Amino acid sequence: MLPERSDSNGSPIAQVHASDQQGGRQRLEAVVAEQERIFLDRQPRSRQLSERAVHALAAGDSSWQITRPQTVWISHGIGSKIYDVDGTEYVDMHGGYGRVWLPCHPRS
Repeated sequence: MLPERSDSNGSPIAQVHASDQQGGRQRLEAVVAEQERIFLDRQPRSRQLSERAVHALAAGDSSWQITRPQTVWISHGIGSKIYDVDGTEYVDMHGGYGRVWLPCHPRS
């Protein structure tokens, strides 16, 4: 057991053993791996396009975003929504990122 320590205000300071940190890292890596698997399973068309793009685009992708576990290939946009090639709807929280690449406009 670690000795209890306090900060300048007398509040306890949590101390963590290196083995606890390692266990936490392993749990985090397991959660990330599971979420990446879920993401990839729902994006088969994006996976196909990513595999094809390796032969046509520099670095196999046209995105400035980090692409782990893979690039999301956008098919179209309507108003503030963008849609990937697998049919997933996203809200464009980037403030117009979709508009830069896709012709999108409010429905008339």
